[in-house]
Amino acid sequence: ALCRPFRVRFEQALEPLPPVVILYRLASLLDFYATVMRSQLGEDAAFPDMLLECNTVAMYAFFSSWKSKMDEFRATGVRPADDLSPPLAVSQSMARLGEIMSTLDTSLMEDEARDSQIHAVVEVILTPLMQLCSSIASKTLPALEQKIFLANCVDALRSPLTPYAFAAPRVEKLVQEADSYIDAYTQLASTAVLRRCGLYERLRRLNERDPDVPLSCVAGMDLESLSISMKNFYSMVFGGGMLTDVDPLSPPKVTLIQNLRMRNRARAAVADAVSAAHDALYHAVLDMKNEYGADAPSAVGLRSPDKVALILKGRL
Repeated sequence: ALCRPFRVRFEQALEPLPPVVILYRLASLLDFYATVMRSQLGEDAAFPDMLLECNTVAMYAFFSSWKSKMDEFRATGVRPADDLSPPLAVSQSMARLGEIMSTLDTSLMEDEARDSQIHAVVEVILTPLMQLCSSIASKTLPALEQKIFLANCVDALRSPLTPYAFAAPRVEKLVQEADSYIDAYTQLASTAVLRRCGLYERLRRLNERDPDVPLSCVAGMDLESLSISMKNFYSMVFGGGMLTDVDPLSPPKVTLIQNLRMRNRARAAVADAVSAAHDALYHAVLDMKNEYGADAPSAVGLRSPDKVALILKGRL
């Protein structure tokens, strides 16, 4: 006697559709009461089955409503902000996801059922958002800025999941994804810094030269040319002063990486890359096979690789 009136009233409550968070809470509540009522009325009772049917309807409405929201975001033609922060679509969606995660955390679902549901919920929310961010980045940003923007977006997607132990596998995956964008950024940033300080072309010639030909005989790697580049580099390293985004040794736009751990990781990786480039050129000058001569170290003004690396790590 209760089933039909309840079902009719439930369907009326869905017209018009409530906000997505309310839909999810409603579905969670229906699942809870279906479990309670089954324990009271028995496995063959019709009322718990009807509650589960309503739960299915609510979850379908939730997924459909979220898909419509994603379609709206795509239609608005979102562009990245100047600071490469995640777009409003991400921040709004993450606020809603935080509420959904809180509801999941207080639910009485079995662990297996909760894991399955979080996978479905996260996929319907995070996957379209990441696709949206990737599309925005590829259409509007240069390569280096794309990596920063996408790292910021992935980190924002991670944030509402972090407090919940049951979301740990997904959090770990998002951290790895964000780090992969930071790795791609550091490769581009390292190249940019090496170009600014004059070592990129020297390093390229060193790596591409014929090993049977002394390096001093390679075009652009004579002692005078190499000395100019190395002294210019040393003046930047040992010149003093705090680094800023316009300093030649500062990784480009690194301050726009919002997560402190990722920003420090990028700085350290760029410092390591520049240090490695200097180390390679330093030892090339000292290598007798390259025929720079005994006076080359003083002519170039070589500085200890360890000291250069220490200063770069401290400044970058």
